[in-house]
Amino acid sequence: MYRFRPVSGYNRGRIFRGYRKTNFIEVENVVATTSLDALTTGMFVTSLLLILFIGSMVSMSIMRFFQKKKVQGTVYLVVGLAALVTFIVMASGWSS
Repeated sequence: MYRFRPVSGYNRGRIFRGYRKTNFIEVENVVATTSLDALTTGMFVTSLLLILFIGSMVSMSIMRFFQKKKVQGTVYLVVGLAALVTFIVMASGWSS
């Protein structure tokens, strides 16, 4: 039987045995700025509500799948995916 045994000495705090110091390559100015001037209050509220709705539907579907209720889980997942498609269509229309 395998048991968890705390590591002592040099390897304490190391996640894996092949740990070495890594040299990071410096990248110049990769961050881009985005203007939020075109963001209206209605667009923000609609996006926020749709994102919360999509997340709750997907999480409910996962919970129902773990409870072995496949039909209810599928219904929640389909509703969440339909809301995602609706959000994508609405978001693509906002930019024009």
